[in-house]
Amino acid sequence: MNALPFTLYRGFDAQRVLADAIAYKASNISVVNKMLQDLLASDAADRLRRYRCILLGGETPNPAALEQAIARKLQVYASYGMTETASLIAMDLVEKNYERGTCALLPGYEARIISPNENGVGQLAVKGPGVFGGYHNAQALFTSDGFFLTGDTASMDGRRIKVQERLVDMFISGGENVYPAEIRDKLLRIPAVSDAYVFGAKDAVWGRRPVAMIECAASGNRDTYSKQLFAKEVAKDLDNRLSKIYRPRHICVVDSFPRTGVGKPNREALERRYGQRLEIREVRLYHIKQGFKTPITTARITLQTRESLIVEVVDWAGRSGISECVSFPTDWYLPETLGQDAEILAKYLIPLVLGQVYLHPREVSVCFDECPDALAYPMAKGALEPALWDLYGKTTGLPLWRLINHEATGNGTEFTAEHPAASLEIAAGSVIGILPLAKTLEAVREAIREGYSRIKLKIKPGDDLARVRAVRETFPDVTIVLDANQSYTESDLETLKSLDSLAIHCIEEPFDPHRPPKMGPSELFERLARLQNELKMSVCLDESLVGREGFERALAVTELRSCVLKISKLGGIKPALDFYRRARVQGVEVWMGGMYETGISKYLHTAFQTLPGINLPGDLSSSSRYFAHDICNPPFEARNGVITLNQDGYQAGLGCTINQEEVNKVLCNRQIFRLP
Repeated sequence: MNALPFTLYRGFDAQRVLADAIAYKASNISVVNKMLQDLLASDAADRLRRYRCILLGGETPNPAALEQAIARKLQVYASYGMTETASLIAMDLVEKNYERGTCALLPGYEARIISPNENGVGQLAVKGPGVFGGYHNAQALFTSDGFFLTGDTASMDGRRIKVQERLVDMFISGGENVYPAEIRDKLLRIPAVSDAYVFGAKDAVWGRRPVAMIECAASGNRDTYSKQLFAKEVAKDLDNRLSKIYRPRHICVVDSFPRTGVGKPNREALERRYGQRLEIREVRLYHIKQGFKTPITTARITLQTRESLIVEVVDWAGRSGISECVSFPTDWYLPETLGQDAEILAKYLIPLVLGQVYLHPREVSVCFDECPDALAYPMAKGALEPALWDLYGKTTGLPLWRLINHEATGNGTEFTAEHPAASLEIAAGSVIGILPLAKTLEAVREAIREGYSRIKLKIKPGDDLARVRAVRETFPDVTIVLDANQSYTESDLETLKSLDSLAIHCIEEPFDPHRPPKMGPSELFERLARLQNELKMSVCLDESLVGREGFERALAVTELRSCVLKISKLGGIKPALDFYRRARVQGVEVWMGGMYETGISKYLHTAFQTLPGINLPGDLSSSSRYFAHDICNPPFEARNGVITLNQDGYQAGLGCTINQEEVNKVLCNRQIFRLP
């Protein structure tokens, strides 16, 4: 007997297979839908003509792929079979008049239709040399004369069978039988849909409703393409081609289907992904106002109180995610204010979340970026988007820090692997406002006693060198960061150089963008670049790093060496991760800032502190340094200069929940948004 050589691949690669077809003179190949589509899309697709037989199996063929195969005059044979029949028992050459799902029985095989309906469709039963004798430890269904009941529905015309669908896929919705294969067939006729899986999801009113998971062949860059917009286009297309009961309740777009080892869609994984969907039924806004224990003085303002918006989203299963809007009531820090953000949230962003279905929170940011009315309000977007990340963490059972590390450093696939939710300890830094010299030294001494290894000192012209020098001389080993809050100009260069001699790690935003008067904000980056050339310590961006425009302009400055990352200012977690990745490639130091916020925002920034390369302790000191009580459980506390993320009982998501009792004590207003 002659040996028959074969090549076993670790994974399917169309280019490699087609190259090997030449090298090994291959004449036959067995594929499933996805493999055929990849082969047809390959640069070497013309080599497919070398095959005498391209055996296509696994599921109902994609019509677009079959049309391409016919146009290329390829020898594609559609087949029917299953494991229990030792692979195929029927096949047909795909030609111009080929009817999808129809195959001719191979010699030696018989088939019959059990209990056919008025259209001749019933359960397919088969018999022949390749049909198995039964399962091990399970009972197979055979007719009394030895025909195996396949579980598929079909009709027959002579020795030709037309397979419809597996009986187990059919479900009842509102008393009517729904056949997913009919919906899938309509979906596959939409040019941009490369694959589809339809199943019946539980529904309180109808029992079950169809849900469609579709793979989009034209999705392009997953970071900029709106899956929700494409889903709406698909739904509109189906409106005229499907009866109401057959129209999917949800259409979810996936970049690429998870697949089994033989290339079929992994149904279990797709249904699990749908079960983890972000479907928001309610959004709550809590406007709070807290008094500081001690007034906070910066170069630009003295703060007596802190107002913010706490955002809570509630999903279809009653799970919630939280985040915080950290803009200020006035424009002393940025032009964007708390009142403006509340309006943008209510009018534009919350409606984009309510009732919409997202499979991953990164999709939320893409939709927000497509809202023209919200373009100038990154902090409004950054107030809502992180709440869906928190919710996604709770839905998947994963801590937020794991999710963002995977997103930042992984391959971009959905994170569904089983990982234990673990707590993590992160070093914190302390921020000290403008105080008299003696009180400054006392505050630094207390911070070091509490375990903080990095100290930020607020400074302003005329109140800087003496205090900073005293701190350096008294505490020679502590890491010092300075924050000027845009209060200096070029006329203060000698003072800045004197500060530079005190072993300072970096100085945040030294230059006022509006002074001298002849200069405006557009020249700020060039001015900072020139200053960096005069100093050893890093000139660090803060206020000027706002939104996508600030992001791009900052990274265009080659002298840039350091920046403070405040997630809300960039519009949320996804754009903050985009910036982090770009900055890291360019060798720019990134570290986490603070906004005198509650523990909710602080936990979020601490999660970012876990990313590779973020090494300088951020502005993450205990909430109790500023407020009598935190409004989250557990309160945000640095013990011995260390914060513990995802403590016991809070292992998933952000790692905290709203303390409703404390919120009520400082509550100014509550708004609740629900679906109509």
